[in-house]
Amino acid sequence: MAAMGSHVSRDGEMVSRWEEYHARAAEREPRPLLLRACELLGPGDGRVAVDLGCGSGADVLALAGRGWVVTAVDRDPVALGVLRGRVRGYGVVKIVQASSAEAVLPQAYLVHAGYSLPFCAPAVFPGVWAAVRGALVPGGVFAGQFLGPRDGWAGADGMIFHDAGQVRELLGGLEVCYLREREWDGQSAGDAKRWHAFGVLERARRPAGPWACQGSRGIRRGTGGSAGPDATSRSMTTSARPWSTPPGRSWPHSRRAALALYSLSPMNSHATNRCH
Repeated sequence: MAAMGSHVSRDGEMVSRWEEYHARAAEREPRPLLLRACELLGPGDGRVAVDLGCGSGADVLALAGRGWVVTAVDRDPVALGVLRGRVRGYGVVKIVQASSAEAVLPQAYLVHAGYSLPFCAPAVFPGVWAAVRGALVPGGVFAGQFLGPRDGWAGADGMIFHDAGQVRELLGGLEVCYLREREWDGQSAGDAKRWHAFGVLERARRPAGPWACQGSRGIRRGTGGSAGPDATSRSMTTSARPWSTPPGRSWPHSRRAALALYSLSPMNSHATNRCH
């Protein structure tokens, strides 16, 4: 959530606080939803990925280490300063200092926005979302989160929130492979916070093949999981059919993709609870 830094003063102690925050964030594990997208797509093999709102780069390094050529976008100079120090020696990372509205996105097989899209102002969000969708090549995958109206930041200036119906509207025309709504009590930058978020994994449509993703199934409600005993969740997943083999890739790759897609189904609650 690197964009958070732009909502506060950068004078005095606040600069130090955000430097410390980004240094800690750099050491976190990659987001589970991003790793799931990587499982579906297989090794990067030099393909292009975008990390929108990359922060100090935990997810950027995860992508680069898996063979992706990464365009890392963030408007926060403090976060990008940390990232530059971490990617020395990586010739496959391009760092772009820009807001989500200003950035010109390359055509990509993967666009990741880890909790960054809610920090778009409502007036600019439609253009940003159109750019994200337009950047995906046929068969490309978007992985990211939207924040809901019961989130602790709801109503904050310069941010946008979506309810379940609005999220589904945003995903119109895309193959929705995973959609989960969660609420939980947690933290942000060390402060207590109520979270209401939608985790999304979706694919840009391409000509249907014998193993194409076959549409969405029903919605599941439950409690508990990794969010804690008081959390509630709603999940919508596709049928567990493997995707068609990309040109030049072997059947074992497609089999891995099929297994990853199966692990997102409601029957596998452990894997579903780890995707957020």
